[in-house]
Amino acid sequence: LKGKIGGLLAFRDDILVPAQNQIGQMGLAIADAFNEQNKLGMDANGELGGDIFNIPTVGAHAYQANTGGASLTATLEAGKGSELPASDFIVTYTANANEVSIQPIDNKGEPIGSASLATIPPSGVIDSDDITSGESFGLQIDVAGTGNTGDQFQIKLNSEAATSISLATSRGEDLALASPIRTANSIDNVGTATISAGEVTSVTSGGFNTTPGLANGDITLVKTGTANEYQITDANGTTTFTVTPPAEGVLAQAGVPYSNYGFDFDIEGTPATGDTFTLEFNEGGFDDNRNGLKLADLQNGELVRKNVVTTATADNHETFNQAYSGLVSDIGVVTGQAITSASAFDALAEQSEAWYESLSGVNLDEEAANLLRFQQSYSASAQVLAAAQEIFDTLLSAAR
Repeated sequence: LKGKIGGLLAFRDDILVPAQNQIGQMGLAIADAFNEQNKLGMDANGELGGDIFNIPTVGAHAYQANTGGASLTATLEAGKGSELPASDFIVTYTANANEVSIQPIDNKGEPIGSASLATIPPSGVIDSDDITSGESFGLQIDVAGTGNTGDQFQIKLNSEAATSISLATSRGEDLALASPIRTANSIDNVGTATISAGEVTSVTSGGFNTTPGLANGDITLVKTGTANEYQITDANGTTTFTVTPPAEGVLAQAGVPYSNYGFDFDIEGTPATGDTFTLEFNEGGFDDNRNGLKLADLQNGELVRKNVVTTATADNHETFNQAYSGLVSDIGVVTGQAITSASAFDALAEQSEAWYESLSGVNLDEEAANLLRFQQSYSASAQVLAAAQEIFDTLLSAAR
């Protein structure tokens, strides 16, 4: 198919749809990463941060041949933005009860890679915990009703979400720039060791309650007289444990329940016996932008997935800037190729037109020359006839 209609269809399939999917993918990845990091901080009201962006939910498109009564909606599973590829998906009910397959497809509807299998839980919400084979691709699918074997639904999360991502708040106070924990060295310490500022990795694992604070009270760490041994105390009691030098991830080395608190810290340097270190809720959070720096550093994280099919050793992610630059570059290359092709086809069209005109067209100069030649021939013929007539007249007069 060629011509204007063919060009429009080629533009839609090869440029427009892939670009829409990539823009939507980048938007979802950015929004999700920002939301998750903001939740790990403390806002200006002294509360744990919340969502800054609304992640939209889209309705799945049911195939006309479906015989069941199911309907599906889809969104991005929180914290899974980096797993979402820039593709659409086909969800199909398998022959097994309460099981569906999730198949990524390209912009022309062709399958990409292998399909994943997921069991529909009693809640009807499928996420990464319900995948029995393959991966979730970052999707969270809400199933309502009952589907029959072979029923299919198309999910266009990327392209539809690109037009509906919105801000969840317009208040600058909701930016959680501070860290909800702070650490301190006792002024009585005599060793050279210091406690790191600490890093929060989760606010849902038991280390915090809904109003920021350490759910299990302040934590006190004391160096004992035994090499590499510390004594840790909080509302859970007192535990003595040994760390492996260097003393990184102290709570992780202390074991349960401390390793499940959702935050940790390091001890740097050499402590003396009796040196004490504390970790507490960062009440007020003044002059603290530790989480703000992490929000700003998201631009350097490789959080945008490049391909559906990958290997364990492949570098399959890129930064937001790399992803956007790559998209602009790809469109620029295709545009340049289109301009070059248009120039070549214009030259070919002119050549064809010239060839056609040379065979069937009218050359005015040539026709004018022919007219002059025919006029001169006519004049010469008229002179011959006039001379012949004069000769006949002379002969007839002589015979009289």
